[in-house]
Amino acid sequence: MNQQLNEVQIKRYLEEPAEQFRVFDIPYLEKTKKCLDNFKIEKEIYYTNYGDNNLEDLKEFLTKIGPNTEEDINLMNKTIKDITEIVMKSVDKKYTHYWLAIRVTLPTKEYDIKRWHCDGNYFWRKGENSPRRQDLFKFVTILQGPGTFFLKTTPKQRELYNYIQKEEIKNSKARDSDIKYRESRDLKYREALDLRIEGIRVQAEKYQAAIFISAIDERNICGIHSEPPKNVPRMFLSIVPCTKEETEMHNSQKKVGGDKFYLKYLKYKQKYIKLKSMI
Repeated sequence: MNQQLNEVQIKRYLEEPAEQFRVFDIPYLEKTKKCLDNFKIEKEIYYTNYGDNNLEDLKEFLTKIGPNTEEDINLMNKTIKDITEIVMKSVDKKYTHYWLAIRVTLPTKEYDIKRWHCDGNYFWRKGENSPRRQDLFKFVTILQGPGTFFLKTTPKQRELYNYIQKEEIKNSKARDSDIKYRESRDLKYREALDLRIEGIRVQAEKYQAAIFISAIDERNICGIHSEPPKNVPRMFLSIVPCTKEETEMHNSQKKVGGDKFYLKYLKYKQKYIKLKSMI
């Protein structure tokens, strides 16, 4: 049985994160569940907010997703802000800011083959030594659609994962030495990794959230995860608590609609569709 999402349970996990990830049940009210289930998604759009600004522009973003009622938009807005508050109250006070992202996507075959990976460090500057901290983690939940997959491994299975990953990267480079972001763009690499790795595959379900370790450190417990197959519309929320300095590294990639990462994603998606049709 999973623990309920609250400040106490999050703090307990973060104090001694021996697990690669942990899944929590979110005790939504029935009216909130109804809102999440019925929220209309008609547009693929991406929201990013770096700061401590109480998400002032979030409601504007929510109005762009589909023809939803004012009541449902207000309730969705409140739900996301409440979740953010719980997460931020659970972390060390030095983390005064957050990187919050919402990805709203339409059905696609892009993740029919899972993309197993660890996230690593989110905050870095090109050409400089990246700051490393061992307590870097991400909170994720699905507001609508299928949940994220996680791979629960024993130490031996983790060693095997690392070995297979290195071997398949080598194979991928032999096929195409110029390809970037292999776990996203090399479908043969993704398929081989998915077939060969061992461990228990856990999917976060409806009305659940997960917290996973992002940084790769000496404990080697970063949360291996993958997007699920997306055969229905999906609304995904992630929160990474951070310092003001860390948010400033990303300050130019902010606000509704024009996010640089999202524009890169759309460009890649077109290439993926073309590549998939050739296989």
